[in-house]
Amino acid sequence: MWSVDEHGLYGDDKHLPLDDLTADEQERHAEARERCMCGMCQLLRPDPAVAASLLDALDHDSAASAAWYLARTRASPAILTALVRAGDNMMRPLVEDVERYASRVPDAWPTLIGLLPDLRGGALGLAFYALAATSRDDADRAVLLRHLRTALAGSDPATEAAAELVGRIGRGVPELPEKLAEVLDREVSDEVRHSVVLGLVNLHLPGRRTPSPAIAARLEREATRDTEAGRLAKWMLSLGVPTAG
Repeated sequence: MWSVDEHGLYGDDKHLPLDDLTADEQERHAEARERCMCGMCQLLRPDPAVAASLLDALDHDSAASAAWYLARTRASPAILTALVRAGDNMMRPLVEDVERYASRVPDAWPTLIGLLPDLRGGALGLAFYALAATSRDDADRAVLLRHLRTALAGSDPATEAAAELVGRIGRGVPELPEKLAEVLDREVSDEVRHSVVLGLVNLHLPGRRTPSPAIAARLEREATRDTEAGRLAKWMLSLGVPTAG
């Protein structure tokens, strides 16, 4: 590690005068005086080539690693858009970084709302998570819940995200628990089923609300499955939730 000033470089009791540097080294010295060139600082304020490399990696198997670094760079709507669109390839590993990054982007909400019509699957799911992380008031919450209700009609990663988020922000909304539970009547993935049961847990347990007979029946049926959703449903029923019988 070297420190620099207008006279040259200093490190480990050594001094390298500016006059001893080559022309190329003097150019790099001048750049170093303006901006630290260590790895961490390049990520905080990346050169265009560094940012481009990380953005390109979002389309490959290294997407999760690239997202981790991008989530810690300077806030930008363009980078947020790229992170959300990376959900086309994977959603779950990117959720935490997308939520973290979205909360730092000043124009995140209008940027994300504008993207929704063009997104599907995991990308739409990531946009939902980012919107939940940046919603400011009840009006934002109502807008997001409308989109989540629509996504519950599907069976892809966007439905998985919508089911979980309904449980987070939908407490107290009439008929929403019933709408969420209806997803369990369809042939959907284990991941979607788990998010639905998790959403139902969050909608009912904080206030110890009693599920309707129809929801209780679905939880009982789910509890017979040897899956994460089944075990979660069994746990919820074990807390004394009234059964459908």
